[in-house]
Amino acid sequence: MRLHTKAGLLYLLPVVAMLITWYIILFRDNPPGVTPWNTLAYLLTSEPRVSWFRWLTAIPFISLMFAVANFSRIVKSRSGSFIVVALGAAFALAAWITSSIDIALLTTLPLVYGILATAAIAREAQNGA
Repeated sequence: MRLHTKAGLLYLLPVVAMLITWYIILFRDNPPGVTPWNTLAYLLTSEPRVSWFRWLTAIPFISLMFAVANFSRIVKSRSGSFIVVALGAAFALAAWITSSIDIALLTTLPLVYGILATAAIAREAQNGA
């Protein structure tokens, strides 16, 4: 299995984790008469930490984009691989600054394989040149 494929699969972990988190937030222990849509609308518009809940909404979509990028042909070139890893590092840094350690770890773990793959591509380009 290619290193970028492993990175792509690891980027699916935050997607699954956030879907489970949102399921728990929206469907567990709601008071009578409060629907999941009411809860979601409140969290994304009126909750005092609205930016944090918006970030929790964005994480699965961003992680999915990185998974798709790692499965695509973009990462077969040295520059494409470097760009995906650099953007992934920025994403992981944002997660470390703004979210809990478990979410930050899930967004950082794929970088290990991304960096290894980028280094391998760079070595191949250097040896071939």
